[in-house]
Amino acid sequence: MADSSTDLAYLIIRDGTKWSDVFRLLPGRTVTLGRSATNQIVIKDERASRQHAEIFTAEGGWVLRDLGSRNGTRVGDRKVEGDHLLQPGDVIRIAQYQLTFVVNLEEGLGRRLAEESTQGERREKGATTATGRDIHVLQPEESPAVITHRRGRTRFLDGSDEPVDAGAGSRAATLLCRIAFELAQQPDEHAVAQTALDGLFAGTDIDGGGIWLRQTEGSRSGVGSLRLVAARSELQPRYHKVTDFLARTVLSDGEAVLARNVSEDSALGSRDSQGRIQSTSVICAPIRHGDRVLGLIHTYATRDEQELSVDDLEFTLAVAENVALALANLQRQRELADNLSQKQREIVQLRERLGIESELVGTSEALQQV
Repeated sequence: MADSSTDLAYLIIRDGTKWSDVFRLLPGRTVTLGRSATNQIVIKDERASRQHAEIFTAEGGWVLRDLGSRNGTRVGDRKVEGDHLLQPGDVIRIAQYQLTFVVNLEEGLGRRLAEESTQGERREKGATTATGRDIHVLQPEESPAVITHRRGRTRFLDGSDEPVDAGAGSRAATLLCRIAFELAQQPDEHAVAQTALDGLFAGTDIDGGGIWLRQTEGSRSGVGSLRLVAARSELQPRYHKVTDFLARTVLSDGEAVLARNVSEDSALGSRDSQGRIQSTSVICAPIRHGDRVLGLIHTYATRDEQELSVDDLEFTLAVAENVALALANLQRQRELADNLSQKQREIVQLRERLGIESELVGTSEALQQV
C-alpha cells in the first residue's frame, strides 16, 4: 500500500503570469513533462526540452527527475541534479512554467483566502484577477494551493495579443458571436441557461454540464446557496452536480477552475449512485457581473482520451461572461417593466382623484363631451 503522503498529491501549473490548471498525481503512475505533445503535462515553451522531466513515486513520496534537459529544471532557486524528493509547497520551474506541488486542496484554499485578506497590499504587481486584485506568481511562500485558473478575462473578449491557433481561434470566436446573439434574445433565465449549455456542448469537448445561479445574496458560498437552472448529459444517464468544494472555491474567489485527473477525487468530482466518480476532468467558471458572482457554469468530461483543456476553459469563461450580460439585461427589463406598471397605476389613481375632486361648470357642447 502506498504511503499516505502519495495518496493525494497535485501539481498546480502556471504559465508565466497566467494561471493554468491542476493535475492530480496518481500513485504508481509516472508523469512526464516537456514540449512534446506526447507528455502528460505539455510545456509550451521553446526553452523546454521535448522530454524535459518526470515525476514518479518512490521511497514513500513523489520524486522529480530531470531527463537531461537543455536548460535544466529547478525547485525554487536550486537546480535539480539527479532525483529530488518533493515536499508540499515546492515550486518546480521549467522555462516560464511554474508547478507547485501540494497534497491538501482544502488547506490550500484556506491559506489562499487568508493571504488575500492579510497580504493583499504588499503583493507586487503580477497576474490580475477577475476582481481586479493582483497576485504575484513568483514567490513560493505566496503560491496559493488552489484549483483555480487565474485568468482575469478570457482572451476571446479582452483583445489580447496572446498567440493562438488561427483556425481554432476563428471558429471559437465565430461560435461565441452566435451564442452571444442568441443569449440576448432569450426571454427568461431558464432559456438563457439552456442556450449557454447548447453553446458549450458545441464549442468544448464536454460530456455533461449545468448552469447554477445564486438563490440569494446571502453569506453562503457552497452548493447550498445555488439552484440548478439547466443541466445536460450526453454519455451518462444524468448530470452529476458540482461538488461543494468547487462551488465554494469559485463563488469565494470569483475565478475559474480547470482540474484534470479527477476520477478518484471526491473534492473535484461528484459520485454517482454506485459511488463512482465518472468525471476525468472538470471546469467550473463564475458567472460574473461587475464585482458580483451571479452563479457558475460547471462542465466535465468522462472520457480518458478526451481531457478538457485550457482552451475549453477560455471558451467557457467567455460564455459565462455573456450569460452574465444576458441575465443583467433580463433584470433591467424586469425593473423597467415594474417601474412602468407602477407609474401607470399612479396615473390611474391620480385621474380618479382628479375626477372626484374636480367639478366642471357650464353647459356648452364641449363641456358636455368631457
